[in-house]
Amino acid sequence: MKAMMAIAVGMALATMAGVEGVAHADSPCASEQASIYFEKDRSDVTPASREIVDRLAAQAKSCRRAQVVADAPQGALHDARANALRRSFAQAGVHVVLASSSPLQASASIGEELVLGRSAVLRVEPSPPSS
Repeated sequence: MKAMMAIAVGMALATMAGVEGVAHADSPCASEQASIYFEKDRSDVTPASREIVDRLAAQAKSCRRAQVVADAPQGALHDARANALRRSFAQAGVHVVLASSSPLQASASIGEELVLGRSAVLRVEPSPPSS
């Protein structure tokens, strides 16, 4: 029973990672946002999340002036998860800017048991033209 529950939760997380809040834009330089999820008590980037990292990194590289901003989940594994995000984007050839936690994560006491407490929000933001 526990194994079936773990499989169901894993499939749900993989599905949410691929669908969560990504709005495809007409321009490769438009803003885009996605969420990825870490497994409970883990800091490594899952294969499903790695696909999202790779896609956002490719978008950022196609728009030379774009930057990637990551909002890593808070909690005991914050530093390890932030470093995992930094490494994943570096492997894809993109520097990531780590932002402070979202107001929702900062204001609510979200435990590790809840999926939201293990989510990271990733954004590709076009940089404004330099003067």
